[in-house]
Amino acid sequence: MAKQTKTRSELAALVMAEIRRAPECADVQMVTITRPAGLSWDVATVRHGGSISPKSLEGVDYIVTNLRARYDLGTGQGKTPASRKAGSKPKRREAIMKFIKSMRRKRFRG
Repeated sequence: MAKQTKTRSELAALVMAEIRRAPECADVQMVTITRPAGLSWDVATVRHGGSISPKSLEGVDYIVTNLRARYDLGTGQGKTPASRKAGSKPKRREAIMKFIKSMRRKRFRG
């Protein structure tokens, strides 16, 4: 069975949802998804103002191992935002380019 692909933010949300359900992980306040060598993805845990207990780290490791078996971290390839697709330009870029051209015309007239 193929693993589902998730973004970093989706994986972080899944991990945090599982951590919130596990009372032994109560001192984990935030996770960051990383991509270490040899693994598809992993987490770095954060607790403001102190260290995380070994019991919490074991719980997080168990949660991550289970989720890693079901989900892969996507590379972001193949998902181009509509504003970056061929043939379309973001409005902000168009406005900036128009401004630059008008400034060039003014500079060369004077």
